[in-house]
Amino acid sequence: LEDYAESSLRAACLAVEATGLPVKIETAVLREDVDSALIAESNSASVICLGSIGIGRVANMVLGSTAVTLAEYAQCPVAIIRRTDDGPLPEAGFVAVVVEDEPGNDEVIQWAMEDARVRRAPVLALRVGRWAPRKAGDERFYRRLDGWLRRYPDVQVQVATTRLRLARYLQGYIGAVQLVVIGAEHANRAAQLVGPHSLPIFAHADCSVLIVRGKRQ
Repeated sequence: LEDYAESSLRAACLAVEATGLPVKIETAVLREDVDSALIAESNSASVICLGSIGIGRVANMVLGSTAVTLAEYAQCPVAIIRRTDDGPLPEAGFVAVVVEDEPGNDEVIQWAMEDARVRRAPVLALRVGRWAPRKAGDERFYRRLDGWLRRYPDVQVQVATTRLRLARYLQGYIGAVQLVVIGAEHANRAAQLVGPHSLPIFAHADCSVLIVRGKRQ
């Protein structure tokens, strides 16, 4: 087991080094339950990144997945990276985010704008559900969005309005969205979103998901 862990870490280091980015790498082998270990690490981490392998029918029938557990219980943002059967998804497509009058939405939007800037990707700003009265709702929505456009003039933003749920709406964007950024208040829906008996965002939207928890460091 220790040899397997060490070889996995070596492979991970090589993958990071292959990007050519100036990233400092530290490794550690921990002898404990993976969910508990990562939740403990999340207390001091800026973000936890993990793959979507194991999310879905088999994982939910047996013990549930680490990704779903971390989405709900980690103390920092969690990035769940989607990949195809042939490898990682192409680095293209929108970064989708819901713009709404809810506490914590500013942090969610900021993560989306920052990630879009790094990825050099356009943002899909979504207005989901009913904002009433409509005219007043339009004014609030565009006033909030205008503030972010001023802060990130280099990020292209496209606006869309829908009364559908987020997962249902994104079914129409298969292949066009590379990342969805959501708030921690929606993390408890992760099992429903990725499970076999609902409309899974991973299976149908084919995109990665970032769950924001706390202010961006």
